[in-house]
Amino acid sequence: MKGLGILVLIVVVAAFFMPASGTVPTFKPCADPAGCAEANKTAYAAKPVPALPRPTVDKSPAAQAKREKLIQNLIAHRVFTKTGVPGNLPRVWVGPAFNTLDFDDKRRFVSVVSAYYFDEARGDGMVRVFDGRTNKPVGIFTTAGLSLD
Repeated sequence: MKGLGILVLIVVVAAFFMPASGTVPTFKPCADPAGCAEANKTAYAAKPVPALPRPTVDKSPAAQAKREKLIQNLIAHRVFTKTGVPGNLPRVWVGPAFNTLDFDDKRRFVSVVSAYYFDEARGDGMVRVFDGRTNKPVGIFTTAGLSLD
């Protein structure tokens, strides 16, 4: 049992000293100890992370009209109670029918609200999700997907 505790301690310590990028450094062998430090200095050097492409949304009048019609239909069927931008982030208030949907349908319908209110300057497509009855936050939608409490 003591051996297991030591193994766990080694794993925890090793994880603590791993580089933030999650990559394992590779050290180059060298015969000159004075030159080793310089040769291996780049082993922990941060590698640039390529920027993710910014999402784009078709904001043409025809596309926006289709989204608006779908949102109004969802409000009529009590999936949503309302949508809007009362501050700087779009919001959707969900109704009782929202809770009967499977997760993929919830994500798809909230993504329509995201596309409708998409702001090129912000570029994240974020939408805050609220309970239409209690007015309390119940989730958030971003380009990474829908997260519900």
